[in-house]
Parts: sequence; C-alpha cells; structure tokens
Amino acid sequence: MLRHLYFCAPENLKTPPILLSDSPFPFKNLAQINQEFLRRLGPIWESGELQAILKQIWEEVLGKKQMFPFPNEYELTENQGLWLQNILKRLETNEPLQYILEKAYFLNFEIKVNASVLIPRPETEELVLWVLETKSQEEKSVLDLCTGSGCIALALAKLGKWKNVSGLDVSHSALEIARQNEIALELSISWLESDLLQQKFPSDLKWDIMVSNPPYVLEEEASLMDAHVLQFEPAIALFVPDNDPLLFYKKIVFLATQHLNNGGILFFELNPIFALEVKSLMENSGFQDVEIKQDMFGKNRMARGTWSFS
Repeated sequence: MLRHLYFCAPENLKTPPILLSDSPFPFKNLAQINQEFLRRLGPIWESGELQAILKQIWEEVLGKKQMFPFPNEYELTENQGLWLQNILKRLETNEPLQYILEKAYFLNFEIKVNASVLIPRPETEELVLWVLETKSQEEKSVLDLCTGSGCIALALAKLGKWKNVSGLDVSHSALEIARQNEIALELSISWLESDLLQQKFPSDLKWDIMVSNPPYVLEEEASLMDAHVLQFEPAIALFVPDNDPLLFYKKIVFLATQHLNNGGILFFELNPIFALEVKSLMENSGFQDVEIKQDMFGKNRMARGTWSFS
C-alpha cells in the first residue's frame, strides 16, 4: 500500500511508493494506461463513472485541470507508473477514487474525505444553493445537523455571509475530517459532537437556519446500491430502519420547533420515497409554507419550511 497518496507527478517522493505487486509497471504513456484501466475496470464501474474517474486521474498525473483528450504521448515516469498501479489495484476492489486520493470536490472547492464520511453528492450541492438563497444572511446563524465531512457547513460558511455556522455529528472521526477541512479552507465553524437522536439543547440556544442531510436510505434498499458505496461508505451515515424511515426527520423537526427563532427556516435533503411524508410531518408540527424541491434528476430531493410562532 502507498504510505501517502500524492496528487501530482510523484517523482518528488522522498520514499518510493510500496508496490502491491513485485512486477514492473509495463505502461509508458497515457494511451496505454487508459486502455488498461478501461479493460480491468470496465466490468466493475459504470461507464460514465469510469470516464469521470479516468479524467480525474489524468488531471492528477498532469498536475492540472484539463478536458479530454489528454496527450496520449505523455510519457510516464517510473514513480507515476507505480502510483497508477496502486490506484488501479484499489479501484479493482471497488474502493472509491475519492477515498484513495483522500479528497473530493464540493461546489468547486476541495475537501478532505476518507471512509469516516460520505462522499458529497451533487444533490447536496443543490441543497446548499437553495439555503444560500436566504436573504439577510449577515444577521442569521446556521446549524448543520449530521454534518459528516462538514461539506454543507463548510460551503455555507465559505459562500454565505452568516453571523455564525455550526455543525453537529455523532462521529468523532467524521468531525476530525470536518475540522481539518475548516482549517484548510481558513474558515471558522463551531463543531458539536453529539448523538442527534439523544440531543437536548439548552432552551435559550437558538438558530435562524437549520439544515440537514440525515441518514435516509432504507435497509431494504441496500441491495440496489453500488458495491463501492456499500463496502466503503459509512453505514451510520446512510441507513435508517425499514420500520422507522423518518427517524431522523422526526427528531430534527422536534428540535427545530424548540430551537429555531421566529421566522427561522428548516431545510432537508430527502429520500424521494418519503418526500410527502416529510412535508406532512413539517406541516403538522407547525411549519408554514412547506415546499418540496426537485433535484437535477427530477426527484423530490429537498424540503423547506418556515417556523412561525404566530
């Protein structure tokens, strides 16, 4: 296994990478390695996803962003070849490239990820953009529940003008990643380590915005999921019991009724199967103007509602 993963030409390594195989790497240029990746990974990864993987790998090799086609005649150094061999072998086990590289992109900025946190999805980017439509941000505080890598809290702090931003998660290892991302992005976020389902805030603690992408995948849906998700991404951040699919939504809605300021807004990412049930839950709990928003794929993926005392 590699001791570290390097994101550009790795010939500057002080310690050569440790090979997974003693055999030399026979490929000398991008055309050859591209063909080998397609041959060995084609049966494992969906075509569109594999093309995205290859694009990012070549960007890492060249040390810059560039659209296809990459120069096929580009000659690989020995260290680059060994680095690619390690990546290929790990991808063959279904390990996501983001975990191999220990980084992902969210709304065009880079964050650190590992197997302690979910890999951010485009749908969550859409949720953040919806939250950013909130007006008068300068006077508002935000709490991100089930923050994981911190991608939602980080994006809101980076792109918004909020008074303060906080993130809560039960996982200590996830919050360590969130803190590292906060430092790397030169932001200031308050992180709370706590079990959401047992959470009790002081009665005087209030926020203007509460947002969450909670676990919402039914256990019975696991059979429909890709192997690289099931085998590597944290189950604690994905699944809810089949007999209680709104488990986290019910708790968050209750907390929101206790700790949102008057006129505060609650945002959710949703399992489309239960979008209408979440909408009813919010309305029956006193939220006004509850609406469901579709994602780029036309699925009911987000909910928003306003909390009002009157």
